[in-house]
Amino acid sequence: MRCKINPAIAASAAAFVNIALSKVAPGHVRTEAFKISVQGRLSTTTHFGALVAMLVRFKKDVLEAASKANRTIINVVANET
Repeated sequence: MRCKINPAIAASAAAFVNIALSKVAPGHVRTEAFKISVQGRLSTTTHFGALVAMLVRFKKDVLEAASKANRTIINVVANET
C-alpha cells in the first residue's frame, strides 16, 4: 500500500527533522531535501561530511520530528546501499 505523502509533507518533515537535529546533534548532522519514492517511502540523504549512521544515532528524535509532519512515518532505517 502506498503512503499518502505529498511534496508538502516531505518538505515539512525535512524542516521538522532538521530543527530537531539542531537541538541534539552536532552541526554537520543534517538532512538534505526529502524525496518520495514510487512505493511511497520518504527518503533523504545527509549533508556532506555526515554519515547515515550519525543520523540513525538520533533515530528517536528524527522519528518524533518526522511524525509531526505525517503520523504514517513510523520508522527510520539506513539504506542498504
